[in-house]
Amino acid sequence: MFFLFTLLLQLIVPAQGSLGDPGCSGRKHDGGDGICRPAGECSTGFKVDQIGYCSRFDEGPQMVIGREGHTVTLMENGLVLIVGGEAGEQERTEVFDPFEHRIREVAPMASPVSGHTATALLDGRVLVLGGGRAGKDQAPIGFLFDPKTESWTATRPTAIVREGHTATRLESGKVLIVGGGMGREVFTNVALFDPSTDSFTALLPLADARKHHTATLMPNGSVIVTGGLGKGGKTLASVEEFTPRSQRWEAGAPMSAPRAYHTAAVHGKKRLLVVGGRSRGMVHRSTEVFYARRSVWVQTGSMRDPRWGHQMILHPDGRVFVFGGARAPAGKAQSSVELLSGEQWFPQADTKTARYGAASLLLEDGRILTVGGFGTGTDVNQLQYLRSTEMLTVGW
Repeated sequence: MFFLFTLLLQLIVPAQGSLGDPGCSGRKHDGGDGICRPAGECSTGFKVDQIGYCSRFDEGPQMVIGREGHTVTLMENGLVLIVGGEAGEQERTEVFDPFEHRIREVAPMASPVSGHTATALLDGRVLVLGGGRAGKDQAPIGFLFDPKTESWTATRPTAIVREGHTATRLESGKVLIVGGGMGREVFTNVALFDPSTDSFTALLPLADARKHHTATLMPNGSVIVTGGLGKGGKTLASVEEFTPRSQRWEAGAPMSAPRAYHTAAVHGKKRLLVVGGRSRGMVHRSTEVFYARRSVWVQTGSMRDPRWGHQMILHPDGRVFVFGGARAPAGKAQSSVELLSGEQWFPQADTKTARYGAASLLLEDGRILTVGGFGTGTDVNQLQYLRSTEMLTVGW
């Protein structure tokens, strides 16, 4: 009886990329596909890194068109909505199905967008807001995608049209829209979107106009905005914090370096991790952590490669993965991947394709999906809009 019970336990292992810890005992670990293996060994096709984790990149299905400046959004049904971008017909919309491993087209948007935001709402819809339109005037409205009917509707009018802004879903379910710009103009404008009425309300403005900044929801419910490009193209180091209860802004301690096109996310207990980015004439390898309670920045270990226009994904076990990005101000796509464990960065297996300006997210099964972006090249004139996708599967 005991033998049968033990055999049953060995057969019940998580699916590939499962977020469930396989519960490997002793000196064994997940070899990448949910099967427990001796430390240092990986399942077929997986590579072990310097700290003992196994990982593998697989090519995904191709999109109908190449995209950069697009968004990918995980919907409540587990599918991924792919919207906009600067190549092809920007209004064409696609959905990636991780269960059937395919991409299909759905109803197009009423207007093409690039440099927009896409935010999953609590009611299951996705709010797509702002973005450029190849030099043409964009309608001052947002668009709402309903995954149940796979159709689009329009919001009530917005105050301004913008791109390079941020849209952060608050604990209340409302969405905070911050900054952005259009052409050479940069905005201090802040608005709040209410899904119950599909309308926008103007809030107190930022102290510094900014675009291509970050806005991160913290565990206490506040939103911390960092860096970005200000008026005249100046790269900012300034930090502002929004408190939803009072709907007011407060200045925070500035970062150690001005940054735009960087990434930021909550890492650990109440800490904000900021990675890479660029300022005039240089691309950053440096990373730093903001302790909100003390309003102080502490520099952490530097990455091996400088990068901007990269993607950063936090794995549920605390690991931080950084993908691709450009290593030069004028753009030079790279395939390198780095992992932050503790305070140190470790190189990982390279992506299948060098890219920057891509979009990535964590799927429900634990795999990391990367979509589109600019392909390899030494300057902007040599870059290509990519149709390709790929997925990273990581072990525990």
